[in-house]
Amino acid sequence: MATMRVNTKELIDGNRFGPYQIGVFLLCFLAAAIDGYDVQVIGVAISGIRDSLNLQPATMGVILTADRSA
Repeated sequence: MATMRVNTKELIDGNRFGPYQIGVFLLCFLAAAIDGYDVQVIGVAISGIRDSLNLQPATMGVILTADRSA
């Protein structure tokens, strides 16, 4: 079985950054932004949740960490 060697530096430097690479980059960025949205929104929503449910600080801690443990 013959093994072919690929020089990755030449492969990367020798090819242009085209529409396919831009699309992959944008999809990865979008996935990271959507993944982080729930972490950011709970910080804004927790005061309203606390007031409407009359929660104690210990209970709020459980709510804030519940999403991150999954």
